[in-house]
Amino acid sequence: WSKGKSGRKFPYYRCYYKPCESYGKSIRRDDLEEQFASIVRSLQPSKTTFALVKAMFKNAWDLRLAQVKQVKEELKSDIRNVDLQIEQILDRITESNNLSVINAYEKKIEKLDHQKLILAEKLQKTGEPKHTFEQMFEHSLNFLANPCKIWDSGDLELRKIVLRLRFSERIPYDRKTKSLNPKKSLPFNILGDFDMQKRKMVGAEGLEPPTRPL
Repeated sequence: WSKGKSGRKFPYYRCYYKPCESYGKSIRRDDLEEQFASIVRSLQPSKTTFALVKAMFKNAWDLRLAQVKQVKEELKSDIRNVDLQIEQILDRITESNNLSVINAYEKKIEKLDHQKLILAEKLQKTGEPKHTFEQMFEHSLNFLANPCKIWDSGDLELRKIVLRLRFSERIPYDRKTKSLNPKKSLPFNILGDFDMQKRKMVGAEGLEPPTRPL
């Protein structure tokens, strides 16, 4: 805080990084924070873009669920086939009087039992998610959809979360150009790419492309 001639105090940011050429110099807080707030507002995706991204996530989720169910059915089928082979070998054992043949059959059954245990273990590990798509991603999707609302709440802890999740690293400020140079995190880069592609399509054709179901 710096005191003016009238005795009123004004807030500033000061650089404490010694290797920086701006070390010890100050930047007005209002200038810096207003610029940062505009960057946060630029991260707000359009409703159409967000709906498309959400639909893509949901489509990927449903596809993954279908794959899990298919794998489980295949494992169950493999276990049934092993059981069938064991039953067939047991029938052959009861019909045979040759000890060497019986021993060979018993070794075969041991191998099949071991194979069955492996399949059963895989089946147990191939579990479906305990929660629905909405339960798993509701808060994350709300964050992606309303970053400005969260920042504007003024809550310090929420703002810290915004900084950690929206930006991949600490944000540098150039005093000469008076510009912030943030690197957005992956989710916001993806949303930004979608918005950019949409604007290009609209600019090229003069209208928005029709929405297609995924």
